[in-house]
Amino acid sequence: MKAALKSAIASSMIIASVGSTYAADMAVKAPPLPPPVVASWTGCYIGGDVGWYHAHQNGDTSAFPSPGFGAPAINGAGIAGYGVLPTSHGLSRDSVLGGGYGGCNWQQNKWVFGFEGDITWTDNKTGSDAQTVVGSFTGQPANFPPLGTNMQLNSSTQWLASLRGRVGMVVGAGDNVLLYGTGGVAFTDTKYSAVFTPSTNPASLFGFGCPGAAATTCFGTSAVAFSRNQVGWVAGAGVEWRVAPQWLVRVEYLHYGFDGASGIVPAVLANGAAACAGCGWRANWGNLDIDSVRVGAAYQFGGPVVAKY
Repeated sequence: MKAALKSAIASSMIIASVGSTYAADMAVKAPPLPPPVVASWTGCYIGGDVGWYHAHQNGDTSAFPSPGFGAPAINGAGIAGYGVLPTSHGLSRDSVLGGGYGGCNWQQNKWVFGFEGDITWTDNKTGSDAQTVVGSFTGQPANFPPLGTNMQLNSSTQWLASLRGRVGMVVGAGDNVLLYGTGGVAFTDTKYSAVFTPSTNPASLFGFGCPGAAATTCFGTSAVAFSRNQVGWVAGAGVEWRVAPQWLVRVEYLHYGFDGASGIVPAVLANGAAACAGCGWRANWGNLDIDSVRVGAAYQFGGPVVAKY
């Protein structure tokens, strides 16, 4: 009887010891790590950027009405028979730019959808080119018109703005890189001008630069200038990095497309009177294409922080 009792007590002690050891092992084991936390791209943001742009544009002029100021005339018949050959002008220019932007994103799994607006100011660099005007009429002397008879075309872009949609995909560790495409409507303000400058050579024949006594038979300086607000299109792509939970940096390329413009440079005499009814030069500025590259930084407001399993 005593032997059985001792055996039962020993068994109980062994079981209690094993249980205590197991419980001690359970107590020192580390809990499983929580899933990594990533910041969502969902939210609104505002930022600024700087960069460079190249504007490509060409221009030309032609006599109005074409092909010149009336029918060809014999030498000395007067400016009513003056005809001109067209001029061609390259108006491309490069400039720095800077501005601000803002928008909102919505993230769905790996995809990000959003919209953005921006406005950018340029350093107002002017594309300018002057070409010699060439006369064309029956019996004209070989040196007509004289050197210094020029038509100059100018074009300068003041600012750029756009409203665009964005679609992109997040990649990289923690979904901290966004690759995106963008496109929408663009706006700009461009200044245009054209200046006709006659020769100051006193020996020039009728039509250009004759001194005071011939003010009624010689052309004078004339010009046209205007500013045009334009609506066009814009498209591009970019890469954006989340460098801190609410800070974003980017590199972006945008291409803008706008229509050209035209105006009439009146043909006036040296005394300011009209050379002939309806006479002038039609100045044409071709389509304006702008390529820009810019870098920017933005602050994202809010945006939920989510666990990534």
